[in-house]
Amino acid sequence: SRMFDWLVRQICSATSAPAGDVKRFVGLLDIFGFESFAINRFEQFCINFANEKLQQKFTHDVFKAVQQEYSEEGIPWDKIEFKDNAPVLALVESKLGIIAMLNEECVRPKGSDENFVSKLVSVHKADAAFSTPRVGKMRELQFTISHYAGAVTYTTTGWLERNKDSISIDVVEMMQKSDNALISSVFGDGDEAPSAETGAKKAADTVATKFKNSLKELMDTIGKTDTQYVRCIKPNKNKSPKEVDNPMVVDQLRCAGVIEAIRISRAGFPARMPLKDFVQ
Repeated sequence: SRMFDWLVRQICSATSAPAGDVKRFVGLLDIFGFESFAINRFEQFCINFANEKLQQKFTHDVFKAVQQEYSEEGIPWDKIEFKDNAPVLALVESKLGIIAMLNEECVRPKGSDENFVSKLVSVHKADAAFSTPRVGKMRELQFTISHYAGAVTYTTTGWLERNKDSISIDVVEMMQKSDNALISSVFGDGDEAPSAETGAKKAADTVATKFKNSLKELMDTIGKTDTQYVRCIKPNKNKSPKEVDNPMVVDQLRCAGVIEAIRISRAGFPARMPLKDFVQ
């Protein structure tokens, strides 16, 4: 991850204009779509968390656009109800959410993936967006989240280790003293001298915490922009022209939130035409 961060900084430094010269910018955000596999791990959890955040922004943008247009046109209309995924986001990122409880389990001397799931069940068993499998050999390591695009069962094997992603302080110190300029800069950037205080701070900066904070910064940036959405739909698995796999396309539209956006539009006045055409 350090090498990736360094590479991103180098690209941004080489392609960006001086900060004082930037008045407007065009940002392109290309993300993974919603993921649901036979076995869903920590990576799928993070990807789907990001998709939940972006879906909330997308749904609100569609709803607000419809509301603003009706108000400007003076059209009387009933309040449009839309599916708000705020409860799912609260389940993931609240003070007693999945990320917080995962971080807490990571710092416990005898923390384990099984204990993590057990504690989730005890805290969130009444949450409509949370459930656990009743059967299966791995049920003690699994939990299910009812995402906007569908329910996904996550298998937590190895989650604590992946979330810690820790490197020994001795190794970090050795890399900082490397004669290779690239290695020393990658490990020296943002790393203070090893100490008990620094060790405690680093223990709190888990992968999930970094991802959550990075996602918040991204959403804050997106919130300050005029957003346009481009949905890419794969028509079939065969890479064949003039072939459309309807169930596959519908599944993509549902996962991309397009079905929900269409439902919101249909709740109002979906058929539009210019006044000139209507008069004629």
